[in-house]
Amino acid sequence: MFKTRSTTMAAEPRPVPWPDLRQRSLQPELMDAPELVEQDPDLLVRTLKEIDRINQLLGGHRCTLQELEKLLGGQRQRTWRILDVGCGSGDSLRQLARWGESQGYRLSLTGLDLQPLAIDLARELSAGDPLHARIQWICADYRDYTADCDIVISSLFCHHLDDAMLDHFIGWLRQRARYGFVLNDLQRHVLAYQGIRWLTRWFSGSAMARYDAPLSVWRAFHRRELQAAFAAHGLHPQITWHWAFRYGVRGFV
Repeated sequence: MFKTRSTTMAAEPRPVPWPDLRQRSLQPELMDAPELVEQDPDLLVRTLKEIDRINQLLGGHRCTLQELEKLLGGQRQRTWRILDVGCGSGDSLRQLARWGESQGYRLSLTGLDLQPLAIDLARELSAGDPLHARIQWICADYRDYTADCDIVISSLFCHHLDDAMLDHFIGWLRQRARYGFVLNDLQRHVLAYQGIRWLTRWFSGSAMARYDAPLSVWRAFHRRELQAAFAAHGLHPQITWHWAFRYGVRGFV
């Protein structure tokens, strides 16, 4: 399923076996360390591809598509401008493009990511399909993105933010989105943590994925934390649990 184990890191970091999940971890993920990415760009590329495969294996995209379908409410008479923040390799938008085509929605899709390697990979993986080739890819910090859209989406992005940055992001999306938002992220839960720790330990070929995947769960959220973060901006979205240990956060602005 995954590639043979490989890493150029001198000493592979190991995830904490049994962390205290009552509080979010603020330990940064390896993929968010610029010096490591510069040292071994291929490590990030391998990890992004594995994240895509894990998403497909565990049905991660289904959360976004189901919540977006509810948000759109069958309105097919217009073109929807959708911005994916922290798009990574772009797999979510490629799934969304296929879904929109099959459901008769007109979608104008833009992927935004701070990491140049991620945007390069997104363009590469999208080039061979005319439907995917229409997706626009932008390498930029979301804080520097000032264009409006109808809907902001993100998948596995919010857990990369600390509490202050999450607060800023929610304020930003409220300004940029004209209609609503759908955020897809992880539930901080012991079964999610141990499940992904063992899955990546035995089957992952990326040292970055073996470390970051469990840490992502530790950095993730309880429902009440998401409710409080959005309530601080006067927003009260629907927060729905999806398999496997995902929260779909859907709301209007």
